[in-house]
Amino acid sequence: MKSRAVADPNEKPVEREDLEITPETLEDDETPLEAVQDEGIELPFGGDLSQEQLRALQLARPVQTIALFGEHRSGKTTLVSEIYHAFCGGPFAEHIFAESRTIAGFERRLHPSRLASGRSTEDMGRTSSNKNLTYLHLRLLAGGTRAVDLAWADRAGEDFRALAGATEPSDIPYELGASRHLAFLIDGAKLAEASERANAIQRARQSLQKLIDLGVVGKSHDICFVTTKVDRIQSPEVKIRADAALGQLQESCKRYGSEVASISFFETSVRKEAGSDVQLSIPHGLDLLLKHWTAETKVPEAQVVQPKLRRQMDQLLQRVPNGGPRHGK
Repeated sequence: MKSRAVADPNEKPVEREDLEITPETLEDDETPLEAVQDEGIELPFGGDLSQEQLRALQLARPVQTIALFGEHRSGKTTLVSEIYHAFCGGPFAEHIFAESRTIAGFERRLHPSRLASGRSTEDMGRTSSNKNLTYLHLRLLAGGTRAVDLAWADRAGEDFRALAGATEPSDIPYELGASRHLAFLIDGAKLAEASERANAIQRARQSLQKLIDLGVVGKSHDICFVTTKVDRIQSPEVKIRADAALGQLQESCKRYGSEVASISFFETSVRKEAGSDVQLSIPHGLDLLLKHWTAETKVPEAQVVQPKLRRQMDQLLQRVPNGGPRHGK
């Protein structure tokens, strides 16, 4: 037989209004965000990835890291953001969007270029020169089956000015040596100006030379030179001179062919630039660049080296089929 509960005569009766659920009672049950974070629970927020967060992702699966090297307003932030934006409309460059750990980071950069920003002219969020190194992430399906994770290092162009005076590997921004892919951005707007053209080409070549001389970049690095804002150099007179300058760069970079894994050249245009007389199909060149970064890495087949056998017994066993002598009955 079950025992019956005996009411406590000192217990205060529960009023009906105390049982009702109100916004005030819900607020009392909520755990403060600070308390959750103090317990070590990391809440996903979709912003930029820190170096620690990128390393955690790399422990889970392979991630192709890409460092963009370029001066202030050369188009680094615009280039990466427009790759993400291209997938907002569906598949792009034979790739399908699968995931992004940094959607909020992409959207924050793209907001100034959208109608919702209330701006009269299209713009792009810039990387602050006083922010820590962060990464933007995309996970794509190449060919609809093979998953590829890409992470672009995001650093302000002003931070690269110190490269010219670097004398030690420790003077070089961390991501330039740590990334498998390194892209040197050449500002098409400067190629369009006769007074800036030679300096733009020379800075790109000298930057690669410095990284090789300091041992930061080597045979495991894939190098590409990306000319941005190419709609600025499409008029006949400018294009002839710009193509000649870029041709000289390609010729001079042949000497580095044995120092790095590969050297490639691309041109892009993601929006109509001020002062441009030619309208290219937008985005221009991003598909080829993306395919280059997601190309399946070919691992060279390891050569099997047969050790030299010194002991007589080892030499005897090597001559016997199936690895050892057989004894008849």
